[in-house]
Amino acid sequence: MNNSRWARFAPLTGLGFVVLLAAGVVTINFYEFMPSAADAKAFFEANALRTSVGAYLVLLSAVPLLWFVGSLRSALRSAEGGSGRLSAVAFGGGVVAAAAVMAAMSATLTVSERGRIDGVIPGDYAIALQDFSGNLFGGMAAFALGLMIAATAVVAYRTGFLPRWAVWLSWIIVVGSFSPLAYIFVGISVIWIAVVSVVLYGKGQQTPTGSP
Repeated sequence: MNNSRWARFAPLTGLGFVVLLAAGVVTINFYEFMPSAADAKAFFEANALRTSVGAYLVLLSAVPLLWFVGSLRSALRSAEGGSGRLSAVAFGGGVVAAAAVMAAMSATLTVSERGRIDGVIPGDYAIALQDFSGNLFGGMAAFALGLMIAATAVVAYRTGFLPRWAVWLSWIIVVGSFSPLAYIFVGISVIWIAVVSVVLYGKGQQTPTGSP
């Protein structure tokens, strides 16, 4: 397959991110909001191997996310023209979001691997790392994704880069991503990535020649 065909499929890496993220979250299967130290300790000690596998899948999802962000930047830059300021903002937001995912899952892997190797985890250790991981997702990743989506929405509004319904959906997500309910909108932002991934593929957007 030549480079231009690889570039044609590059936006679908957004779907790869969504699939890996979903698989990891389902594998971890720990959804309790603000658990007690005792609950976190008991969960990670009883499910250390499963949690490690799930955390690794989510950590791995950052790779296709970064690839999608690169494809999005290329498509935005082509539509925006000029200095490409908004394209750069969107790219920066996506990179920070990927960094937040990697940092969050590194924390989860730290506590789960401790449980897998030692069999016993101090309660304060487990809850501190779990809270840190959750706040990276619900805070840092949410804000960064909101920034990426906001910049994309501005370009789309000006140029018709995305369908009008997608623009309005984007603004709803942006408002939510910068609100106290940002942690809820992380999931909606992930759905946005899946939708935009398919839209970009359908539009035949390509990354620069030579970049798969």
